[in-house]
Amino acid sequence: FSHLNIMIFIFAAGIKPVSHVIGLANDRALRLHEEIHYPNCEMEILRNRTVHLENELHQLRAAMVTKSEVIELKQGMQPALLELTQWFQKFELREQILKKRQETKLNELEVRLDKIE
Repeated sequence: FSHLNIMIFIFAAGIKPVSHVIGLANDRALRLHEEIHYPNCEMEILRNRTVHLENELHQLRAAMVTKSEVIELKQGMQPALLELTQWFQKFELREQILKKRQETKLNELEVRLDKIE
């Protein structure tokens, strides 16, 4: 009879710690379940930021000009730039000619004025 009482006492004494361990395991399982299925705010912020940065990178890549495109554009504009350069050179030459003419006319006028005086 005493052996049975000891077994019942040991069994009853072990129920409380085992139930506590089971409760802790349930709480941890619930916490892990919530973290997996309902991500916290910081994770959501980082996810949104990643999406935003990926979109911005995509836009920058779409707007980026490649080296071959720059060379092609330069070759396309080369004749127009040469024509503009020639036009400016002609304009400068005409300006120099007009300036010399005006200087000679002014010198002639000064000579005439000196003769009159």
